[in-house]
Amino acid sequence: MTDKTPLTVIGLGPMGQAMVSRFLDAGHPTTVWNRTPARADALVARGAVRADTAADAVAANRLVIVSLTDYAAMHDILDGVDLAGRVVVNLSSETPDKTVKAAAWLAERGAELLVGGVMANAEMVGHPAA
Repeated sequence: MTDKTPLTVIGLGPMGQAMVSRFLDAGHPTTVWNRTPARADALVARGAVRADTAADAVAANRLVIVSLTDYAAMHDILDGVDLAGRVVVNLSSETPDKTVKAAAWLAERGAELLVGGVMANAEMVGHPAA
């Protein structure tokens, strides 16, 4: 059994891929999902677990990191998914009113929202200079 927090990352653009790489480097069991499944190929080769669906990805872990363009994409992907008991970390840049609405939307589904921003480019994720 690992003492590293298992987590899921949804959204494997450059930033999502960089984060998953750092999580894997640190030994975190990581499940991944992307609308374009091939974006996960290199990460799966490094040890990530590919989920077949967004629902499977969310079900795999309590901690779900969402690296998508905006809250609309989050709603599109997570609508209809059982989110109860999950902590969703959304890294999209949005307005405060959309963030408040997203928090309420997730709370109605039994999930908590944490919001963060990444202030570095993908190449700097996880490096001391970031």
